[in-house]
Amino acid sequence: MSGDTRWMRSPHVLQRRTLDTFVLLGIDADEPVILGGTGADVWTLLAEARTLDQLVGILAEHYAGDAAVIATDVSALLDTLVAGGVALRIDA
Repeated sequence: MSGDTRWMRSPHVLQRRTLDTFVLLGIDADEPVILGGTGADVWTLLAEARTLDQLVGILAEHYAGDAAVIATDVSALLDTLVAGGVALRIDA
């Protein structure tokens, strides 16, 4: 992944929020993507286009976690969101 690559929410997503979960459905998706916990935090952050480093930095500061572990988890989540049609990858 390039350091200039950014991710953001797709404008073509249906979403519902419960108290602690997002249920997301991409326009061409057959199955929803359900996000809770830190996944919901990432979704909230993707209201703006952000790089992986930006996302990791915000989450590591908020949760006082290991940036390398967070980067691995967030990278996998971003792949899931793009595959589910709910997020866009923008290569610079």
